[in-house]
Amino acid sequence: MKAVGLGCLKHGRPWVSYCRQDSVCLCEMCLTSHKGHRMQALETAVAERKTTLVEEIGRLERAREVLESTAHWLRRARAELKADRRRLREQVSGLFAEIQALIRAEELGILESIEAEERLQNSSLEAHIGETESKREATDSLLREALELKLEDSCEFLESIQKTLDKLLRADVHVKPCKVHKRQLDRKTVSQAGKQANGFVRALGQQIHGQLAMCQEALVQMEPPSRHSAKTDSSPRNSTDEKDQFACLTLDANTVHCNLSLSEDLRCAEWAEQRLPYPAHPERFRLHPQVLCAQGFTTGRHYWEVEVGGSKKWEVGATCKGPGQAWVDSCISWVLRWDGRQLQAFQGSSRFSSPSLRAVREAPRRLRVKLDCKRGTLSFHTESGTLLYTFNIELNGPVYPGFYLEHSMVRLLQT
Repeated sequence: MKAVGLGCLKHGRPWVSYCRQDSVCLCEMCLTSHKGHRMQALETAVAERKTTLVEEIGRLERAREVLESTAHWLRRARAELKADRRRLREQVSGLFAEIQALIRAEELGILESIEAEERLQNSSLEAHIGETESKREATDSLLREALELKLEDSCEFLESIQKTLDKLLRADVHVKPCKVHKRQLDRKTVSQAGKQANGFVRALGQQIHGQLAMCQEALVQMEPPSRHSAKTDSSPRNSTDEKDQFACLTLDANTVHCNLSLSEDLRCAEWAEQRLPYPAHPERFRLHPQVLCAQGFTTGRHYWEVEVGGSKKWEVGATCKGPGQAWVDSCISWVLRWDGRQLQAFQGSSRFSSPSLRAVREAPRRLRVKLDCKRGTLSFHTESGTLLYTFNIELNGPVYPGFYLEHSMVRLLQT
């Protein structure tokens, strides 16, 4: 507003216009030198620039809020990273301490067996030593008696010689055989044991590194907003992410194995002892008691929930229908399996685990499965939302939810 009240110092006239081309205020006498330029009333120019300024201030304030929120998230992420890696170090140290304790216990067991065998052999040697010493002392006594008799005169000698000879003849000077066996590890055994120990340590290290590489569970996650989203949103978020869409699924009667019974609404499958007379179909599973859903996905983010139960084994997962019909005689590609004792993840014949899976002691009754086709991930969650395991998958065709049921059942849940 102060600018409106000022004037042109050169001509001593008040400003009346604004030259948009040169971005200067003009008095009446200045107008001739700016003839042909784009002009604007001074009040209009001020109002327009103030509007632009307010918009820019608002944009920067929102951007500042985003930056402040992002900085807060980053500080929290740093703290979470530190705490997580501390827990990881404690886990690894605990694992190796447990292994060292097992090795030490095995060492002490072997040493104790050596000491026990040594005590047994020593006891036998002590008995032999005692017996030998006793015989030696008796022999010394007889020798002294014989030597003394040797010095006697003829009469005393003749009277005592027979008695002494009888003692000498009856003397027990027999030495019993005794053998002490050598106990020693040969070089081949030591070398082989060293190689096995080295192989075990290397395999353990590779397993731990592999498990850490396979771990897909996010500790904290944020994707900074784009410039466009910073203009309209003050909170950090991923502006390009889609929302998870609930998938309304039904089971495909053309794929169901003959030992699985389907409900009329095609939302429940259950193990059947007697084979059912389903008509022949090229997509029907023949080797494994499996069934796929009729709906497949190639794009987007989807989730579905299932209820499972049974007395033996079940699998919840998904598979791709690749070219040809080879998949009909194969297992479902990516599954979470309950075998009656533990929960494990399988990709084909490869088995995987995670702390969340190992923590499960009883078969879960409900599971939520999430599929992100763009990122190529398939994740399994408990009813409460705890992440159990995430697969990185390669889509070579539509992804179909599927199930393996051996003396078990599955029900597709609706929202």
